Amino acid sequence: MKIFKSILFISQISAQKKIITKAKLRKWEKAVAARKAEKNLERTDPLSEVMLPEIPPESDIEYELAETFDYSPEKLTEEPVPDYSAFWYGDISPEIDVEGIPDEYEMFNDIGLQRTMDEVGISADEFDEIVEKQFLDELDDRTVELDKKKSALSSRMQQQFEVAKKDEKTESNIVNNLLRSKKKLTPKEKKALAEKRAERKKNSDDLFCWKCTAQNLEHCNKSGTAQKCPHDQRICGIELRKRDGRIVGVQMGCQSSSSCEANKKQNFIHPYKRLTQCRPEWFMPYSVCRQCCSSNWCNRGNDPLETPYWFKPVDRYEWEMIRD
Repeated sequence: MKIFKSILFISQISAQKKIITKAKLRKWEKAVAARKAEKNLERTDPLSEVMLPEIPPESDIEYELAETFDYSPEKLTEEPVPDYSAFWYGDISPEIDVEGIPDEYEMFNDIGLQRTMDEVGISADEFDEIVEKQFLDELDDRTVELDKKKSALSSRMQQQFEVAKKDEKTESNIVNNLLRSKKKLTPKEKKALAEKRAERKKNSDDLFCWKCTAQNLEHCNKSGTAQKCPHDQRICGIELRKRDGRIVGVQMGCQSSSSCEANKKQNFIHPYKRLTQCRPEWFMPYSVCRQCCSSNWCNRGNDPLETPYWFKPVDRYEWEMIRD
């Protein structure tokens, strides 16, 4: 009878452990910005040898986020779970997917990872497989999304092209009819005819730029659009903002020549290099650089239907030079 009770008790514990394991897996959140942990961790604690992530700060939110960690000795028995309600780091979201593992794959140096893997009962190989599967699924989804966007963009550009050709043909027919009729044109009609001819001439030399306001170049490619520049804006503008050598802001689009050149002059207007606005060197804490170019898609490198070849200069000369 005692043996039977023991077996029943063990089976109940096992079933309960599976439920707890699944719950823990779904609550598992990524731990970042844990620099202050080194001050509180004792060398006798097994976590003291864990490699802490060295991630450059994206904003003041990270410093506030670090304060939500409690690494005091009495709390080390609990898994640290920061408040991610207002925090995003690049493309990484704190959301948990249906499999119960965080979406992104940059988790291998997280503090407490090995201990958590032991608690939920998965091996390092199983963890690698789960993360790889999610990464490949995400890659497939992004590829499908990009293909759809390319198709929609191609269709939209084709429609715009057909409408422009139709309008041009209509205007041309009006002009030809006037000329064939040998009607004596009034000064007002002559002026209107000259304006239409000038407009057609301008339209034959349209400029297209890539337009976006994004956090990085990938976001710029996904959220940006092809922009036909108005006749008073004949320049494609580029602005890259960096923090600790990492791009944190991208702005592109049509600009007037005077406006773009004035912004570009701000790059190195200060006589001391370390105090200029544009400091593209990887070790500089903050940098804002601007550039101008005048050919189609020059701020993206390729036609929108092709893979972009971004303008990413690494030194001051490239930001200062004149670009076509």
